[in-house]
Amino acid sequence: MREIVEKLGLEVKTLSPRGETREVKGAYVGDVLSHAMANLSSSDAWVTVQTHENIVGVASLMDAACIVVCQREVPQKTLETATEQGVSILWSPRPAFETAGRLWVMLRDEQGVV
Repeated sequence: MREIVEKLGLEVKTLSPRGETREVKGAYVGDVLSHAMANLSSSDAWVTVQTHENIVGVASLMDAACIVVCQREVPQKTLETATEQGVSILWSPRPAFETAGRLWVMLRDEQGVV
């Protein structure tokens, strides 16, 4: 995950115990929690504009590598819940579309994701 933070210029808001060394193998982009639950895979980065603390529960349940919140302030309650549940939250100043595109290029180039 350290590479994603550095290469995409993300800000770490919370970091899970495995955070820096956690490998990101894919990504899911979406804001509807039920869709995220149906489509997130273990070790995915979840790119979203959602900031409600329920995103933490979904990420934890699906064993997502991290949540990448785009362009929105993350409430303190969400950050506290993430810390309690060991979920990494990263923040991007860019729109979700651009963040996801940059992430896709990075994964494609480094892991051969097509």
